[in-house]
Amino acid sequence: MLRLALVVAFASLVSAATGAAGPTAALVLRGTATLKSFDAAKDCKWETSRKALQVGCTVYGSYAGLPAPAGAGYGWVWNHRANAIGVTTRYGSEQGTLLLDFGARGVLELTTSGKQRPVGRQTSAHAKVSTTGTWKLTKATANFAGDHGTGTYTYTVERDGSTTVFQLAGVTLAGSIRRS
Repeated sequence: MLRLALVVAFASLVSAATGAAGPTAALVLRGTATLKSFDAAKDCKWETSRKALQVGCTVYGSYAGLPAPAGAGYGWVWNHRANAIGVTTRYGSEQGTLLLDFGARGVLELTTSGKQRPVGRQTSAHAKVSTTGTWKLTKATANFAGDHGTGTYTYTVERDGSTTVFQLAGVTLAGSIRRS
């Protein structure tokens, strides 16, 4: 029994000394990026064609949650396909890039892809839309360099009392990042 304990202890010392890597713990990414209000008519770019309407915006704010607070910026494109006579769908898909800046610790770049859906009753003066989908870590700097990860996200925007100004906008994340 003592011999087995010595062999295990020796093997762990050799492994540590040679730099053998054991399993790495996942870094949990769970929180919300709260973004500043924006006017879709003034702050976004609109592109129309016979096949689709695309609306693209970039909005900045701050992230609260795990692993730590960060600066945040979210750029996205909403894609609304058109039918045979050129009328676009009310809700479509979304592709985006979320940057989380943790200062000296590094920056994470997440790409997002999801589907929009209405939340509650929609009127010309009030609308709430939620996009649910997945994110993937596509780029990382400093302490995060070489990491990879995936998860889910929900992007919610809401306007009240305006036809174009969204007063509430936030990206909620859940997922994990691992060292390569």
